[in-house]
Amino acid sequence: MATDYGNKSIVTDGLVFYQDPANKQSYPGSGTELHNIIPTTSMATSSLEGNGTTFVNENGGIFDLDGSDDYITTPIYIPSSKNVTWGIWARTDISMVAFKWLWGASTTGGGSDWSIGAYDFGSTGQGTIRGRVRSFSGSPHYTNVITTSAPSIGEWFYITVTWNGSTLKIYYDGIEEDSTSCNAYHDGGRLIQTIGTYIYNNGSTKTYEWNGQIGPHHIYDRGLSAPEVLQNYNALKSRFE
Repeated sequence: MATDYGNKSIVTDGLVFYQDPANKQSYPGSGTELHNIIPTTSMATSSLEGNGTTFVNENGGIFDLDGSDDYITTPIYIPSSKNVTWGIWARTDISMVAFKWLWGASTTGGGSDWSIGAYDFGSTGQGTIRGRVRSFSGSPHYTNVITTSAPSIGEWFYITVTWNGSTLKIYYDGIEEDSTSCNAYHDGGRLIQTIGTYIYNNGSTKTYEWNGQIGPHHIYDRGLSAPEVLQNYNALKSRFE
């Protein structure tokens, strides 16, 4: 069976995880299972959770999260080397004035192994998007990158976080907006990997729910270059304009 990534070609070298609600190989249009269309990896199936995670036939097909109890669990990905890229298309229905969890892996002891979410710490960064990885065993635990752009209500945007073993970068709509040195990745002991909510206390507590929509999301086992990130953005941007 041929694999369909959209109207134009995204980068496929190093792609280990790709899910898209518009892709029938990924989501048939009903049910709670969402499939990884990359057949060579063990990260097979995600699950739509909550009382109303809904498929909506807009922009080719998207998932709507109500900001209350809707979320998606995705297979846990552990970088096998110091190279990884996460990317996700999203839209918000509310103003980003508080932290909201977009995608990431929480740990058994609290905190995250890696995450992407709306940033609210301090007036200078409020409403922007932060990417982080757990890079230290002690305090501080994390290395962060933060966009300068802030999504508006109802605006689709594409966030990409790349790490090549030495530099962590974040891109907004295909354009690099922040980078910093990051030479290590510390395994904090993953509990669960989710889109749309942060789960902690060994799974008993959910918070920072995303109120908006989710489109395609993907993981690479290497840090994509700037031209490759832009290629991925351009491949799907017409769908979300």
